[in-house]
Amino acid sequence: MMEKGKSSLLRLVEEKAISREVIENEKRKPQENLIIPYLPKDCISNILVRLPIESLPQLRFICKPWYKIINSPTFIDAHFRSSNTVLIFLHIVGRDISLPSRGKSNLFPVESKLLQPEGPFGLRKSMFDPLLLYSINFIEITGQKGMVKEYNATCLGHIRASYNGLILLDNEIKKGGLIIVNPVTREAIDLPVGTMFPSGKESYGLTFHSHGNDYKVVHLFQDHLRYVGCEILDLSTRRWRMVDGPPFNFFNWLGCEPVFANEALYWLPRVVLNDYLVYFALDDEKFHKLPLPKSCSSDDSIFRMAGQLGLVTHEEPYRIVLWTLSSSCIEGWKKQYNITVDCRHVIPLYCIEETDEFVFTDTIGSLYSYDLYLHYTKKIEVKNVSSAVHGRYLPHVNSLLSWGTRPKDRYMDD
Repeated sequence: MMEKGKSSLLRLVEEKAISREVIENEKRKPQENLIIPYLPKDCISNILVRLPIESLPQLRFICKPWYKIINSPTFIDAHFRSSNTVLIFLHIVGRDISLPSRGKSNLFPVESKLLQPEGPFGLRKSMFDPLLLYSINFIEITGQKGMVKEYNATCLGHIRASYNGLILLDNEIKKGGLIIVNPVTREAIDLPVGTMFPSGKESYGLTFHSHGNDYKVVHLFQDHLRYVGCEILDLSTRRWRMVDGPPFNFFNWLGCEPVFANEALYWLPRVVLNDYLVYFALDDEKFHKLPLPKSCSSDDSIFRMAGQLGLVTHEEPYRIVLWTLSSSCIEGWKKQYNITVDCRHVIPLYCIEETDEFVFTDTIGSLYSYDLYLHYTKKIEVKNVSSAVHGRYLPHVNSLLSWGTRPKDRYMDD
């Protein structure tokens, strides 16, 4: 009887041991299945290039291979060419509006990048004063919805121009100076002071000259006699140099922001009636006139359309025409679309023919998208937008480019 009891007890112990071993093996199986297989470098790059731009600066520091991939010129160029256009704008922080990302350690005051640690205390204090600050935000549009997103970056100056992911800002800590910043990578440099004029009497353009392989800032300024002067800063040298300005009476005002297309900067030179454009060719650094396809009123605008110059003319209430320019002559104008819209005054922002999408705004800041294929207008619902938007929306492409990067044209085939 004693032997039989011992045998039963031993069998019970063995069964429990086997059962415990089975349970442990089952626990180990999911962990074994989680082992990440080897992925080729190209495969990892193809995954990373599809991730949101705001995550890439942090992902660089996951491991050395990822750092090399994300910082490589090939990856930066591939990401740039696949990036969508967004609308960048400044948001007034103010006393009653919370500073973006307040309390977070990753807040980036642009001007702080330019001051030495021993810089003036007053300037450093102003960088965090909500009454003086703008936050740099952007709107990402998908279908009929727009989402406001933050760079977690602030600045003191206004946006003068944007190109290839770089922003040209007024430098409020150096009167008459400028700042070039990429809000994604948080790289920033200050530019020397050029010719100083009131803001209503000057115009800035930020461009990339592919033949000269350099970024350029073009600055026009108009004196009290209405003579217009011009100076250029090459970012490779960071020095201003004077060039011949346009002939007298080419410009009546400088209130129209220039548009860069076809290796040139274009302006509408008059307030009311325009029969021609003025353009500055980067190759010869000369000003030229270009006849318009029809006389334009103060409601009409130019914009960048899939790498070319676009023109919107108002034909009658609620109807506009979209033109494109393929070459710098009157024969280069082509009437592309007749569009019926839901507002009287259309301010074009950007047009992407690959997605049949024409995005525009009106005089009160509402956003619209017109489907070029289906021929209908939809109003874009923007979440988290505030009445504290300062100035205008500016087309922008988030990128990892810097002023030392030589990009390919986003609209050119390989």
